Amino acid sequence: MSRAPLVVVGDVLLDREVLGRVERLCPEAPVPVFDESEVLDRPGGAGLAALFTASAAASGPPGRTRPGRPPREVVLVAAVSADTAGDRIRELLARAAVRLVEVPLLGPTPEKIRLRAGGHLLMRLDRGSGPAEIAAAPAAAIEAIRAAGAILVSDYGRGICAHPQLRAALTERAQCVPLVWDPHPRGGHPVPATRLVTPNRAEASGFVSSNLGGPRSGEWPLTAALHPADGVAVHVGGNGHGASNGASASNGAGAAGNGNGRAANNRVTPNHAVPTGAVGNGNGRVAGNGGAAKGDATTSSNGHATAHADAATADLAQAAGMAVRLRRYWGASAVVVTLDDRGAVMSDGVNPPLLVPTPFSARGDSCGAGDRFASAALASLSEGSSILEAVTTAVTAATAYVAAGGALSLCPELHERADDPASVVII
Repeated sequence: MSRAPLVVVGDVLLDREVLGRVERLCPEAPVPVFDESEVLDRPGGAGLAALFTASAAASGPPGRTRPGRPPREVVLVAAVSADTAGDRIRELLARAAVRLVEVPLLGPTPEKIRLRAGGHLLMRLDRGSGPAEIAAAPAAAIEAIRAAGAILVSDYGRGICAHPQLRAALTERAQCVPLVWDPHPRGGHPVPATRLVTPNRAEASGFVSSNLGGPRSGEWPLTAALHPADGVAVHVGGNGHGASNGASASNGAGAAGNGNGRAANNRVTPNHAVPTGAVGNGNGRVAGNGGAAKGDATTSSNGHATAHADAATADLAQAAGMAVRLRRYWGASAVVVTLDDRGAVMSDGVNPPLLVPTPFSARGDSCGAGDRFASAALASLSEGSSILEAVTTAVTAATAYVAAGGALSLCPELHERADDPASVVII
């Protein structure tokens, strides 16, 4: 028996990687001469998210899929134009077994062309990146959303996610199935009841600055995350022993919290959440109310702690504060702020913010890592995982993606054959 499909809704573009060599300067001007050797095309934006979703749906999250259970169909609802770039996207999606439900795009299909030599990005050329004009949504697009078993919205701000008909369908379906919203600087707000919103650090900062700066937000200021005020409980550890309020951690590094500023009388252990207390992770990080703590902190006579956090810990606390504020402002079940090689900070409204660290250190091209993160979270939630399980799965998937080489890792056959200047590799 077939299962409800996984549906990706968002702005699609054509990503083109042009690989080559630079061995000399141009005689007409002091600029490098780029000799092209390979061209790799792939769907970008929501298209890349759909490819990742299809891959995740086929394998399933660890421990969640049952043998013999059929994989879900993946459907992409996106605006594509009737041009060469649009035809290329259609071809690539079909090869990846992603069903495209088109919304007519009145204008060129966007393209991002990256020139790379010796593993370095030299230049990016954008085409058709201006505002998009999107026609009325066909009935097939609305029905695809209404039939979804889970939805990923990849909002690059070109209009598809703000389309009134599509947004109404997303708002309706979010009440019934998991919806993950991957926002970008030019995009809009998630619909109410979104299960998980996944901004990166810079995006979260931008949303906080533009949307939460006025008194209408009703939130405590982010400075509270860095300078705890009187009456705010901050956990202190360093050796795993609890402070006088009963909260403890395995190493004493802290992230900001979202409660009323007082720690509950519960012990925190790594990878276990206490419903009425704080949350620990693999590093034992815990949270108070916006306070960050290190092992060199001291405890005052009234049981409250004061801490001297270094810049990295302060930044972590600020990211946690942003996750709290954005979750409240958007009315989402959870917001996770991704922090590159540090992992991600999650606020779910139940427990103090939690840092989910990366399983190992990965350095490399992070292009597409956000799409990999969001798609892995969606696939996990669609199989019944908790939000914490989904975020942990997503952190691991995004880290492995960057470690493997990022976007270029999607074409392993490139590294298995000699250069052929006439070839075009399709991924």
